[in-house]
Amino acid sequence: MRYTNEIESNWQMGTTIASGGTVTATGIDWGPYWEPHARMVVTQGATPSGTLAATLQQSDVLGSGYTDVGAIDGIGSTGGTAVYEVGGAVTARYVRVVATCTGGTSLMSASVIGKRRTITE
Repeated sequence: MRYTNEIESNWQMGTTIASGGTVTATGIDWGPYWEPHARMVVTQGATPSGTLAATLQQSDVLGSGYTDVGAIDGIGSTGGTAVYEVGGAVTARYVRVVATCTGGTSLMSASVIGKRRTITE
């Protein structure tokens, strides 16, 4: 277990997504600054009418070539705020979150949590 003061949150997005919509966050330069493990935390706002899916992705190039690290599917319309998380090993330089909503509208936010690398001289 990591102590709370050892991890930091990198906010990726906070948005409303309409049915059939996909929001792709820009990449975070992860490789040289963070330990090779990341956790995506997704929060869905109160009274959503859609179903949300979020994916944590990685790539060696900022603008393309992303592959999935982990995904959270079926974040449904439970009415109330819900928090979900998934973690995985990061072997590439950049990470990002991609969120898609189907069947309604959803207010959501996503963050990527990790531990900074310890730099030794």
